[in-house]
Amino acid sequence: MWLEVVGWAGSIVLIVSLLQSRPVRLRQLNLVASVVLVFYNSMVRVWPMVGVNAALVVINLWHLLKLSDEEASDDDGAADASPDPRDPETAG
Repeated sequence: MWLEVVGWAGSIVLIVSLLQSRPVRLRQLNLVASVVLVFYNSMVRVWPMVGVNAALVVINLWHLLKLSDEEASDDDGAADASPDPRDPETAG
């Protein structure tokens, strides 16, 4: 019984992840769902689904790393920008 709950929970998180509009949130939820489903499918011995979800874990981690690198480079670029003389907050 508890194992079925784990499988359903993973499936629900997977569906919720696909409803996300923000890429980072989508990847985070999809990663959680994939980890849960790797566990569930290994417990019920459905090896093809273990393989698919394990691949999704790797894919989601890769995308999250890539997104965090992009976010870090965006932050670095903002710090290097010259102040806008027309903006009263940044004007000397």
